[in-house]
Amino acid sequence: MLLSPNDAQSCLKCGKCTSGCDINRLDPSFIPHRLIHLVTMGMVADSISEYSIWKCSTCFTCSERCPQRIKVTEILWMLKEKAFKEGKSPDFVSKQSEIIKTHAKLFPISDKDNARRQKAGLPVIEEYPDGLANLRQILGDK
Repeated sequence: MLLSPNDAQSCLKCGKCTSGCDINRLDPSFIPHRLIHLVTMGMVADSISEYSIWKCSTCFTCSERCPQRIKVTEILWMLKEKAFKEGKSPDFVSKQSEIIKTHAKLFPISDKDNARRQKAGLPVIEEYPDGLANLRQILGDK
């Protein structure tokens, strides 16, 4: 269950979660309290169909600002998980998932990256030969 009956009744639809959201300031189409309202109305299918759930940066500001202590960020995570499992995620999410499963990281470090790091006085980032095996073990893949 995404929200308990108490949470559903306690959401004041006050908008404090949205008014503190940096993403909403950059993109007014991301409205956390609207997504919570859809969930409280039992409209989970509509909320996971919303592309905007993928805009959340998981900064937890919404959850921290909620006067009723509703875990807005965690609810958005659950909506993303449900959308992903139902194949309703944007293409970039599936592509990122495949890249991670193939390379054990989203952004591989290139020789050029390491040259820039050395020039800046930073240590070289080594490839971990067992990184992919460790990831597969964590994910339960063979």
